Amino acid sequence: MKIRLKEWKIEQYVNINQTNMTITFPNKSQMIFIGLDTETRLLSLANISCIFIEEAFEVEKTFVEQLNLRMRGKEPN
Repeated sequence: MKIRLKEWKIEQYVNINQTNMTITFPNKSQMIFIGLDTETRLLSLANISCIFIEEAFEVEKTFVEQLNLRMRGKEPN
């Protein structure tokens, strides 16, 4: 994570919380990194505006459906 932020020359502008696995930007937006090994990890997520799933073919459909439920806005995902 830190390597990419250094490459992008933004490490000095963000707050990295390795315990919560989040990156917070000056405008208070966040990147949240979460494992999808259990569906219960998704329960605390709400009001998410964008989701990126690495290796999506390995993620169960029910997890993707739960993530869609937590997305804000009215656009279909």
